[in-house]
Amino acid sequence: MRETISGRTDVYFMIGHPVTQVRTPSLFNGWAAKNGVDAAMLSLDLAADGIAPFFETLRRTANARGAVVTVPHKQAAFRHLDRALPTPAFVEACNVVRREPDGTLTGAMTDGLGYVTALAANGIALGDADFLLIGAGGAGSAIAYEAARRGVARMVVIDQNAERRETLRRKLAEVFPKLDCPAAIPEKITCDIACNATPVGMAGDPGHPFPLDDLPDGAAVTDVVTDPAKTPWLLAAQDRGMTIQTGIEMVEAQFDLILAELLGGNRQDPG
Repeated sequence: MRETISGRTDVYFMIGHPVTQVRTPSLFNGWAAKNGVDAAMLSLDLAADGIAPFFETLRRTANARGAVVTVPHKQAAFRHLDRALPTPAFVEACNVVRREPDGTLTGAMTDGLGYVTALAANGIALGDADFLLIGAGGAGSAIAYEAARRGVARMVVIDQNAERRETLRRKLAEVFPKLDCPAAIPEKITCDIACNATPVGMAGDPGHPFPLDDLPDGAAVTDVVTDPAKTPWLLAAQDRGMTIQTGIEMVEAQFDLILAELLGGNRQDPG
């Protein structure tokens, strides 16, 4: 963060509950310092009943430029938008909110793009892949949308909330009619890529979101959790010789996308 914050400093926020695991503020503040941008991002551990007051304050605060949103507030943030880009409109969740000069709020969702960008960097192909998605929340839905756009052949969605799972499956069927997205979860999972889009494994949780014994040996095992850098699930997969992708890789891959959405027409953008 900048050593000096003045009345001219543009302020951004990272909101979630908890926020001890987040990495975007340190990336943003490092970027601002390196590029001489008078801006700072602060993390706020925000309870659910603070969401509405937060966004009302954001609308009314001229030097507050926007917010990055993490679990569990992505769906709630979407409900406070004045306009949404196509991806958040599909998933009904957002992770980036930009305050426009007139105080209105525009939302974007970069989780899916960050995830598929990291896959490409790791040489993991999505085209015609058999994809297992564990978790149909905001991040999982965004990942599903971007993976489907890139031509996965089949997507099996698992979620403890049956209604949420069915909602995502129905939307995928409507937008991507050629995608095989089975209504029933197959007894035997065959997949090229498995993605954990749940908090399982975060911050000391020893759990696995899906049994590794039920995955093919050649499957790539991927996660959205950023704390720890490698979850117990990923470590176990790595020990088996499986290809892995971390949540940190996803975050770093989407940082430029987050910047672009936050800054928009911001006059301080050095680009």
